[in-house]
Amino acid sequence: MQRFWPGRRLHELLTGEMTWREFRTFVRRLPQESALARSESGEVADWRIAEYLLARIANLVLQTGSAKAVPDSDLVHPPNSPRAEPEVVGGAKELDELFLRG
Repeated sequence: MQRFWPGRRLHELLTGEMTWREFRTFVRRLPQESALARSESGEVADWRIAEYLLARIANLVLQTGSAKAVPDSDLVHPPNSPRAEPEVVGGAKELDELFLRG
């Protein structure tokens, strides 16, 4: 708790300096890298939006640079993502559609 809220201690809950409501708020507002969030979320806690986007870009680059279908085991899979057949991107038109639609 001191790591995320310097100057506050769990001992304050026992002495009455901190209310249960404050404690509940602290626990609910813990950042994603906290031990509690990591124990609840598992591997998902390590992945933020930037990591998901980088995985998607890495997969697209790998698929675009290959003439054949890329095996599923070679792709980067974010946690809790369905493992589907890789989408093969054909050319400039398909890349434009890919980047312009979202």
